[in-house]
Amino acid sequence: MVRRDFKIGDRIRLLDVTTLNLNDCFINDEIITIMEVEDGEGFVNRNGVIWYINHHHIEAWEFVEEEPKEHVDHPQHYGGADNPYEAIKVIEAWDLGFCLGNTIKYISRAGKKDPAKEVQDLNKAIWYLQRHIDKLKEEV
Repeated sequence: MVRRDFKIGDRIRLLDVTTLNLNDCFINDEIITIMEVEDGEGFVNRNGVIWYINHHHIEAWEFVEEEPKEHVDHPQHYGGADNPYEAIKVIEAWDLGFCLGNTIKYISRAGKKDPAKEVQDLNKAIWYLQRHIDKLKEEV
């Protein structure tokens, strides 16, 4: 166990939860998130009860470091680096240009980057597709 002041949002893995009738509250190897901090000590809310992390019921724990998410180079919401159909690879392979490329990009990521914005992504795809169609009509 590392001594360090907690911050709100810290994630810790419980290593040894004693069984003083707490079987329904915590389990060994469970990961919990610090919800409140007072004087550097962490607290979690479980079933409406505030628990002090280093309380005698929670004997040992460790910090859990999250793996950083890639936001620029091959992010997962576009398929990731190992995906042969990652949006940018398809756009470049098919030489789609700006408007059609954005159409493909927004369709391929719809609901993956932010599930709450799936309709917004699809509307963006429609907007770029319509813009491309309008330009084609102008050229005729």
